[in-house]
Amino acid sequence: MKTELRTTMQSAGGLIRTSTLRRLGFTRRDIEAGLKERSMTRVFRPWVALRSAERDAIIAVSHHGRLTNASALGSYGVWRGLDRAVHVLVPRTDRGAATAPPVSLEVFVAPEHPTNGVVRHWGGAPPGNREWRVPPIHALASFALTQSAEMFVAAVDSALHEKVVKPSDMPELRALLPRRLRRLLDLVDERSEAGCESLARLRLAPLSRSIDIQVQIGPHRVDLLVDGWLIIEIDSEKWHSGTRVADSRRDTDLIRRGYRIKHFDYSEVIYEWPKVEASIIEMLRNPPATRPARTA
Repeated sequence: MKTELRTTMQSAGGLIRTSTLRRLGFTRRDIEAGLKERSMTRVFRPWVALRSAERDAIIAVSHHGRLTNASALGSYGVWRGLDRAVHVLVPRTDRGAATAPPVSLEVFVAPEHPTNGVVRHWGGAPPGNREWRVPPIHALASFALTQSAEMFVAAVDSALHEKVVKPSDMPELRALLPRRLRRLLDLVDERSEAGCESLARLRLAPLSRSIDIQVQIGPHRVDLLVDGWLIIEIDSEKWHSGTRVADSRRDTDLIRRGYRIKHFDYSEVIYEWPKVEASIIEMLRNPPATRPARTA
């Protein structure tokens, strides 16, 4: 396979129409030569793919559509909440059954979490030549219609933090949303570094006098600072023993500075929030006599 062909396909996410390759200057002979290698395969008549393509993307084009909603967000590296369905935007004019690919889906990259069925969304094609997925703004607008308010805000936080969308894109997103949902964009904060951190921030706001995120305290940066003295750390799914040791030393220093600290992990925030909330409320009932200072 020509290096230029592989690079072009990789930049397209590993899945691309043969007509697009031809338009970019690759000949039919170039494409056929690439197909003779094990790393590239024909998926359907108009589509070719590298084995590094995402399995959900193959499913989307098999349904004659493009990834949208949570699935498209996940493909961009954006928080997608707990929705594990494969969401596909299908043209209104298409009522055909899904096409079976000539190769097993197992040869393509599996999603991080097991998928849970296919959800079709009927509509016109949004602008932008994304081939197998809709643009991020349109994925967020679709996500807003199927998810809770806090999940949507967390997804927008993530999209901004990952620079998948820019602050200048927010007016376009606002215009795509129903009027009843536009107010949610006022809650967005791109400083949130993880979806579960965004959820904790939104849920803690009614319980506290003030809440700030990604706060620098001396040499340390903390996830959430509640009422100026209570540090809430949200430990991700990938927290490991080496991180635990470093965080323990950091916690010791912060406690010496007068702060109180509570760690919660991802699963607690997502699945056991009532217990988390009760714990934080109890801690907030007993503030320190002196508010600590954020000194170096």
